[in-house]
Parts: sequence; structure tokens; C-alpha cells
Amino acid sequence: MDPTTGSGNNIDMKALYEAVLDSLHDGVYMVDRGRRIIFWNATAERLSGYAADRVLGQRCADGLLEHCNAEGMRLCGSHCPLTAVMRDGKSTQAHVFMRHADGHRVPVHVRGVPVFDRHGGIIGALELFSDDTDRTNAMQRLESLEREALIDDLTGLANRRYYNRVIEARLAEFRRYGDMMSLMMIDIDHFKKFNDTYGHDTGDKVLQLVARTLSHACRSHDTVTRWGGEEFAVVSDHAEPDQIVSVAERFRSLVEASVLVHEGHELRVTISIGVAFMCSDDDAETLAARADRALYMSKARGRNCVTALDESHQPLRAAS
Repeated sequence: MDPTTGSGNNIDMKALYEAVLDSLHDGVYMVDRGRRIIFWNATAERLSGYAADRVLGQRCADGLLEHCNAEGMRLCGSHCPLTAVMRDGKSTQAHVFMRHADGHRVPVHVRGVPVFDRHGGIIGALELFSDDTDRTNAMQRLESLEREALIDDLTGLANRRYYNRVIEARLAEFRRYGDMMSLMMIDIDHFKKFNDTYGHDTGDKVLQLVARTLSHACRSHDTVTRWGGEEFAVVSDHAEPDQIVSVAERFRSLVEASVLVHEGHELRVTISIGVAFMCSDDDAETLAARADRALYMSKARGRNCVTALDESHQPLRAAS
């Protein structure tokens, strides 16, 4: 991308190319063979929270985006998409979770493209990434909730009042149509320790980190709400029990893979989850009580795990 001239007019082609890339809706960055970042466009700044002057010259695996899959496995080592692109010379794409500069995880669709020199040798790779959430619908939903005072001010999630509306609506659908539904109760492990050790401002940031990760990792059929304190409730429908447990495990692993930076130190956060499935004789109280019992069992098992109870109140599956 060296500056060249065009017929009769002096045109800085490098500046032109960069202006075009900055105008794209996708985040774009380029790495050399050593995986050092040599270009970072404006959309990459917006989606990741990292300014160009902070990342240029850094290796993409040096504690920056830290892509991981839905199971929380980090991809920046032997599973790095750009490494495969530069090795095989073939484009690739994947759905991954990128670590935002603020610490929470963001779902992105990434595409890796090899960059060749004029002799056909691979000199680096481009990664293009785009937001993988339905942001337009989410914003419309949030605006509607804000109008009705159904948003939790700290986390931006729907609040307990909205949860009550959702659970009653789902109960009515279950009784009328038999639609399967479930409730997850989620609690931040050792939350009091964060407040006591680092202060309530850091505790608030922990709540926000978990809330963002849950809202980014949920499905379109899931309603994520702040239950109160350090607890969250997720109402899910249209899925088999094993699928719901897998969603709960995804929540757990992605929170564990997130990080909060406090005074230069990385603070790790984990959550415990209890899952209960709707039974024919359930009401809102009995369903919540069973989900809360499953959550207590996860705490008793050592925290940072998922416990789901079947109709007989027995563990359906224990994941850790």
C-alpha cells in the first residue's frame, strides 16, 4: 500500500485505501506474518473499544481481542483463524466472542483473508469482523422498556417488574398451548468479596460486565433480567431441556472467560446457575423456588457450575 500516482494527478493511494476501509461497516485490521497489527480501521475501534494507537504494533494475541468460541475456549493460540489463513492461503470465517476493551464478551462474525505480495507470497492477513447481534431490534426493545420504566438503571437489563410480566405471559402460553419453558437463576460467585475488597464502584462494574455478557450470549427466545442484588433471571422457551442446559453452560463459560481490569489488575468473575423446567402444576412462585433450589445446589457443589432440576426435583444434568 505504498503511495502511488494516478494518471496526471497526484493521488495518495495509501490514504485513499485507508479512507475506504474506514468507511466500512465491518471492523477491519491487518497483521503481518508475525501477527503484529499494522492496520486498524475506525469501525474496529468502535466495535472493540480499542483505539488504533493502542493496538498498532501489538500482536493480536497479546491480551487484546482474545477471541473464544461459545464454550469459552480461547482461539488465539493454535486455533487462531488468522494463523490458519496465513498457513493455508485460504479465506475462513467463524462466529466467535471477542473481548471488548471494557472486559465483556461481544459476539462477532469474523472473516480471515490472506494478503499476497506481487509474487504470490503470503505477507499477512486481514480480519473483518461485524457485530453478530440483532442490534436494531434490541434498541427498539430497550426504547419500549425505557418508556415503561422497566429497565434496571445500573445494568441496562429488564428489571424485576418486567420479569413478572414475562413469566405470567409464559405461564399463560404454557397452560394454553403446552409450550415448553424454563427459568434460570444466576448468581455472581463471591460478589460480597468484590464489594468488600475493591469497593462498591467495582462491584457495580462486575454487575455490568456479567449483564453485558449474558445479554450478548442469549438467544432470541431468552429474556435476561436483573432479579435483584447480584442475581439475574433468564426466562427461556421453545427449546428442549438439553438445549437450555447448553445455553446455561454457555453463559457460565463466557462469564468465566471475561475479565474486569481494576487498577492494572485483571479480576476474574464466575457465576453459578440453577435451571428449572415448567411443570403442569407450577405457578410463578413454585417455578422460581425450584430454580432457586437448583442454584443453591450449584453453590453447594463449589460454584461456577450449572445444575438443572427435572419435574421430580432431581438433577437433570450437572455441568461444571
